[in-house]
Amino acid sequence: MNNPTSFDAFLHLADNAHPMDGVMLGENGIEPQVYEKIGLLKTCPTPFQIECTLCYTLSRLVVRHDKAMAFCPNCGCWFEPYEEQLKWWTPCFEPVLRSLYKGFACKEQTEVLIPDYLWRLGRSAIAGQSRVIYVVQGINDMRMNGRIIEKLPENKVSLLLVLGTLPEKEKCGSFDPDKIFSAGSLVSLEGDEIHVDTTPVKKTLEMLNSLREAKKRGPGKNAKIGDLQVKLKNRLLSLIHGVYTEIEHHERLGTVYKFHEITQKELAEQFEVDPSMVSRAIKKDAELKLLFDIAQNRDEAYNKGKRMEKNGY
Repeated sequence: MNNPTSFDAFLHLADNAHPMDGVMLGENGIEPQVYEKIGLLKTCPTPFQIECTLCYTLSRLVVRHDKAMAFCPNCGCWFEPYEEQLKWWTPCFEPVLRSLYKGFACKEQTEVLIPDYLWRLGRSAIAGQSRVIYVVQGINDMRMNGRIIEKLPENKVSLLLVLGTLPEKEKCGSFDPDKIFSAGSLVSLEGDEIHVDTTPVKKTLEMLNSLREAKKRGPGKNAKIGDLQVKLKNRLLSLIHGVYTEIEHHERLGTVYKFHEITQKELAEQFEVDPSMVSRAIKKDAELKLLFDIAQNRDEAYNKGKRMEKNGY
């Protein structure tokens, strides 16, 4: 699995897409000129207030002696901002949308449902079904979440690609959580081109389809439990490794990672089985029980995920 890159950091700007100066972008490993050339950043006006170069107090920016200057009330003196503080950019995800549209071989024209926040990307044939794909940023923003949910469908076929951190279940409304994917896991930046790999989506949907078919065929109780145990192990390993990568990413950005303990009920909903079946599957398999316990503990999940990373998971 690839290590987090500046492109990962850029995609996570979608959690709170606001203008940033060259200093803030540089701290995330993002080279503004390079990303501007690709179309991922757009220049925007410098704000009236910038941080003092000594104490970081917000100070009003003015023109003094034909130069951009600011007076810090905390330090009690004038200072000349760094050049990087005077150039500001705002993230632009249009190139990512175009790449996703092409990667999924979408039909129909992309529709803007909420400017800068929600798009109906188009329709694509995936895992034997024609599905409408939506792309969203800012779904974790309390101010925007309600507006976004109102625009999302309630059917079981549509897919949602999230720019930024995947939302918690309660922030998805009635949208099927099995149809929500991180856009960051599908796109990568190579040189000045954005590449899309739709394999994770296809594999997940094909697995869900196979589970439904197995359920229709009605195998014996032991066969059902055995199949579910394998699926649960794979799911928990993926979740545990995801905790490790998310914590590492948030530490690089200096942001707070909110750990979520997966429940047996949520696992049952994801695999469309009764919660009692998940409970029996976990009780009957010591390895599965250990993985489930690890997934409930932030530190243990991080340490296990770190070992998985070293072993090339």
